[in-house]
Amino acid sequence: MLAIKNNAITQNADQGCDNFIMTESENTATFNAAARRYLHMSGVEFLKKWNSGFFKGKRELAAKVDAVSILLPLIEH
Repeated sequence: MLAIKNNAITQNADQGCDNFIMTESENTATFNAAARRYLHMSGVEFLKKWNSGFFKGKRELAAKVDAVSILLPLIEH
């Protein structure tokens, strides 16, 4: 299981816990890749639509929007 806290990805394994610190550019690249993969748009375009409320009420996109929005902590400072 992966968890994100303070830009660190923590992976809990049976043997213990490993922490991976991501750089700001890695955070941005990860977020951008998810937006492109799931919604075929850039991370910047996703943020504009997210902030404008574009995705509200679009049930057909809910799972894809969730897959990207869960990564918002990576890019919010």
